[in-house]
Amino acid sequence: DASSTAWAVVFEDQPEVVAQGTFEGEWAERHIFLKELAAVVEAAERFALAGRSAVLSFRVDNLAVVKAVQRMHSSNFLGNQLLARLYDTASAHSLHIDVSWVPTNLQRADPYSRGTIHPHALRGVFLA
Repeated sequence: DASSTAWAVVFEDQPEVVAQGTFEGEWAERHIFLKELAAVVEAAERFALAGRSAVLSFRVDNLAVVKAVQRMHSSNFLGNQLLARLYDTASAHSLHIDVSWVPTNLQRADPYSRGTIHPHALRGVFLA
């Protein structure tokens, strides 16, 4: 999930594991579509770095992100760059990406993208 200032990811198989961070520099001013997509990319890359290969199921409360990931295409240039990163990560680490829409009230990462600090969060800044 993402908000105007931060992103967060909750891993459903390990709900105590949360990754969260802030958007800095140019990213602080980016459209929410790009921020939500960046959170998906960040989650996939962190999962891949853990050396796992699996089906990654993302529950996203931004329908435009769901559609873009399903098609692996965006009308936005930067969106396509993020999708290329997602595709490259999935290909290199044998990940299958599944994405579906959920309403915001069921988005488990929402409070962590809006300022609630998880005590054991893996923290980072999204700059790229």
